[in-house]
Amino acid sequence: MIINVDPKSKIAQNEAFAPVSVFYTFETDDVVVEMANARPDGLSASEYTKSFERGLKMNRLLEFGQV
Repeated sequence: MIINVDPKSKIAQNEAFAPVSVFYTFETDDVVVEMANARPDGLSASEYTKSFERGLKMNRLLEFGQV
């Protein structure tokens, strides 16, 4: 697990073929959606939230094959 990753770092920009999780911090949902959708690979994404409504909104905005 790698926490507080700079989105421009090598680990953030390249797919690691290893059991690695990269975690980002963000201020708003709009920022995280923009950052996630800017990725060149878009096979799958995961999100964790206590709010069903917030999660459903994020699912609709994320441009991935599977969320």
